[in-house]
Amino acid sequence: MSVSGCLETDKVGAAERPGWQVELIEEVIHLLASALDDRELTAATDLYEIECRVQKLFRRLGAVLTAKLAQRAAAGCPRPCCPGCGQLMQVRNQRGRHLVGTTGEFILHRSEYSCRQCGEAVVPADELWQLGREQLTPALQQVLARAGAEIASFERASELVGLILQMDSLTADSTARTTEALGAVAEQQTQQSIAASEQAREAPDDHDPAALTVLIGVDATKVHAGGCWRDAKIAVAVPLGAEPVPCGKHDRLRLPLGQASYCAGIEGADAFFDRLRVLVRQAGWQPGPQAHLLLIGDGGEWIWNRADHLRQRQTEVTEILDLYHAREHVWEVAHALLGTGVAGHQWGEQLCEAMPAKGGAIVLAALAKLRPRTKAQRELLQKATEYFQTNLARMDYPHYAQQGWPLGSGIVESACRLICGLRCKQPGMRWSVGGAQNVLSLRALALSAAGLWHNFWAGHPQTRRPALASLTIPQARHDAA
Repeated sequence: MSVSGCLETDKVGAAERPGWQVELIEEVIHLLASALDDRELTAATDLYEIECRVQKLFRRLGAVLTAKLAQRAAAGCPRPCCPGCGQLMQVRNQRGRHLVGTTGEFILHRSEYSCRQCGEAVVPADELWQLGREQLTPALQQVLARAGAEIASFERASELVGLILQMDSLTADSTARTTEALGAVAEQQTQQSIAASEQAREAPDDHDPAALTVLIGVDATKVHAGGCWRDAKIAVAVPLGAEPVPCGKHDRLRLPLGQASYCAGIEGADAFFDRLRVLVRQAGWQPGPQAHLLLIGDGGEWIWNRADHLRQRQTEVTEILDLYHAREHVWEVAHALLGTGVAGHQWGEQLCEAMPAKGGAIVLAALAKLRPRTKAQRELLQKATEYFQTNLARMDYPHYAQQGWPLGSGIVESACRLICGLRCKQPGMRWSVGGAQNVLSLRALALSAAGLWHNFWAGHPQTRRPALASLTIPQARHDAA
């Protein structure tokens, strides 16, 4: 069918198509006709080869469509005024910009304006298109950043994106730079939210937040950054449902878990809890007398000593010692004082099974009856007794179970592996501190509750990414050779 025939059968209502649409349709049809004259495309018999060749053809068509539509959008840009002096700016020159995107490679032509009075220069079309400094389009930057943050290495991420989009030009280096740069934007945004949160802490609350219980798990893992192993602190925040549901092999009633949100920081404990305060707000929580936070951890003093960071505006914070870490201490005492045989096994098994129903008091009572025989046993028993005495108020497991709250910190144990282990601790990986933090920040954002990544990208982070020169750590330092 001819181009005119295609247009005649196209239902566009009573109005005729604008001339630019007709020209675009003609260009696409001629491009298709030219592609079908290519014997490599039409003679292919293997379905995989056919699909790959057609997909590459789609990229050629997509490049034409993207460029034409973008140019048309920019045609309506008004003559700008100088941001410095307010005078109307003059066209300095017309310049093409070569871009690589998810739909293909193309050149966009746009006008560059300058101010004769103060020398300011602007490109209105670049601002309209939300372009940053990079050659990659916003859509491709998002794909690369998401893949670089979520897939185990930059090499694998670039290989997978290239396979899906049929792009041969993608490199691990471009994926690494895009991921780290946009991760730097995410981290900068988090720091700005922390500063705003500090101000909000002191401001009076003008609304009555709905009652919401949020479970917070906090732990730390190791990452090799800056030439040594460092603590990467990880937190997960999960809103709990209002009505309990049966869960587990004993059908214990528990409040259902909502969507998890994560944060990670290679930083001190105080700074990390400031980050955590922002995270729980992102999970939907607002401070107030109706709000309730459940802080669950493994007994580390750095966690409990900073629970006050979360107590604001009469917010109730319940500290819960992870049941399974408490059981580990019980077994350590059992094996050291009673041995690994029947006596030690029975003593440890009875206490571990009783703790959910009896709490920590039963453990302290059992420890008081033990009679150590050696100095090492006395020291271990004293250490265990102090541990359970310190955490006794955090071991009210019968009350927690009655409320439908979790008793274990498995949710944060898995978060450490999900956020850090699977991405930053692959064999041979070495990071800079900044590079690791940027990737962790972006990965935590990407894997958090639906909506957080969308909100991040809606702010056009590609226009705020730092210059590539500021990313000084080469690719080989990040991923295994």
